[in-house]
Amino acid sequence: MRWHNLLTDIDDRKRAEAERSVAEEALGKSEERWRAVFENSAIGVALTDTSGRFMATNSAYQKMLGYTEEEIGRLTSLETTRIIANLVGSSSPSCSKVSEDSFRSRSSTAAKTAA
Repeated sequence: MRWHNLLTDIDDRKRAEAERSVAEEALGKSEERWRAVFENSAIGVALTDTSGRFMATNSAYQKMLGYTEEEIGRLTSLETTRIIANLVGSSSPSCSKVSEDSFRSRSSTAAKTAA
């Protein structure tokens, strides 16, 4: 009886290790694909935390704003929304106000949904 339990335990462990190895490999491949899309995208991509602070930006986003990654890291997404509005010629105060109101509305909704 003891040998049977021991062999079953070893088999279960090996099966779990194999499943974990497959899952880790799939995760690694997924991360590689995401990294390739993020780094090579012709479209600006930015990752922010829940307070709107930038965690990462790709080179297309940096070029679009004309800022380095370090400089963008000191800004919030709301501040870059104003910069983008100015770049596309929407520098009127009303456009900035609309962008700010829209941002706050979405942030508030997202916060309520997350809770």
